[in-house]
Amino acid sequence: MTFPEFPRVIYKRNPLREVICQLRYPPILRIEQQKPVTFQEQIRHRYPLYSEHNPSPIGEDLPPGIAKLVQEHFGGAGSLLIHNFRTEDEIWKVGLAKDFLSLLTSRYHTWDEFKENFAEPCRALYDEYAPSFIHRVGLRYRDVIQRSLLGLQKSPWSKLINAPFAGELADEMLGDKVKQAERRVRLPLPENLGFVQIHHGLTQIEGDGGDKEECFLLDYDFYTEQKTELSDANQRLDQFNRLARSLFRHCITTELHHAMEPKQA
Repeated sequence: MTFPEFPRVIYKRNPLREVICQLRYPPILRIEQQKPVTFQEQIRHRYPLYSEHNPSPIGEDLPPGIAKLVQEHFGGAGSLLIHNFRTEDEIWKVGLAKDFLSLLTSRYHTWDEFKENFAEPCRALYDEYAPSFIHRVGLRYRDVIQRSLLGLQKSPWSKLINAPFAGELADEMLGDKVKQAERRVRLPLPENLGFVQIHHGLTQIEGDGGDKEECFLLDYDFYTEQKTELSDANQRLDQFNRLARSLFRHCITTELHHAMEPKQA
């Protein structure tokens, strides 16, 4: 499936809550049996904080939203020990396990910045452990549209989310009465690039005062399970990023697009 092309923009009011990238490879037992000392030395200037855990279920000691993402797609029953490396502000987090390397951020600005922050852990992985190949490349974006942050409290979802993704929320009679709506869709990507799983629908966000606000979730998981090398994996991630940009813009209306204050990149 090919998504419409849209100009690249940077939103001043960015709705992204998490971005996660992961490379999966055949298990390397040394990662689990020995402390990753040399790996840490290569990335410690950027990721000085370290912790490790044996999660059961995976991600139980992470914040609930992040833990759910990890459990669904980025953990796996085979990973018993995860080494976590974090920036001082804890906005960027590298995860190293015997069968995957991941990067998560809760404050995404640009793709170039994200790639730069992932480049050193990738080099450290190959310098120290030399995985035979990559068998899964994943890139996931989780957007949460919170109307109160955009001055759109009085705008119905039918004016903000395009009809195919709004579902019943776009219906004039039912839209303002729907209290729960959630869908998961898996689509093939063009040129045999892999697949995208789209999770979208209503969700609840707790505000500063403790009250919960109805929001709209747009969660895209782009992935391929084709055997690949690191250079090809980086190219695939670039392609996923471009597709994610087009898919997000395809999901939202012009009104929402302008409310997030886009600036030409």
